[in-house]
Amino acid sequence: MDFRAKVKFGNNNPWSLIIGLILLIAIIYGLIKITQWIFSLLYYVSPLLLIATLIIDINVVKEFIGSLRNLARRNPPLGIAAIALSLVFFPVPVAWLFFKAVTGRKLKKEIEKQRRIEEGDLVDFEELESKPLQKRKVTPDDEEIV
Repeated sequence: MDFRAKVKFGNNNPWSLIIGLILLIAIIYGLIKITQWIFSLLYYVSPLLLIATLIIDINVVKEFIGSLRNLARRNPPLGIAAIALSLVFFPVPVAWLFFKAVTGRKLKKEIEKQRRIEEGDLVDFEELESKPLQKRKVTPDDEEIV
C-alpha cells in the first residue's frame, strides 16, 4: 500500500500563472502606496515630533548628533553618507528619536517606581503627645487565672 500523495507538476494551464503574477503585482503596489502614505504623513508631522522629542528628552537628540559626528571622524565617507541620508530621510530618524525618548521616559518612571517599592517612600507623620505610663497597683482581686 502506498500512502504518498501524488503531486502533479505538469499543469499546462497558463491562467494560474497569470492570476498569480497579477496578485503579486497588486500586493507589491499596495505595499508601496501604504509606505508612501506613511512617509508623507511622517514628513508633515516630523517637525512636531522633533519639538516633542526635544521637550521630552533633549539628550536623545544630543546622542544622535554625537554618534553622527563620531562616525564622520572615524570613517569620513560613511559618516558623510549617514549625515546625508539622515537629512534626506529626515522623518525616519525623527520618528525613531521620538520613539526612543518616549520609551526612555517610561523606562525611567518604571525604574523610579521600582526603587520606591524596594526602598520605601517617606511618609508624613504626626508626633503624638507622650504621656508617662501610670503604675497600677495590683490588688488581691486582680488574680489571673492560669
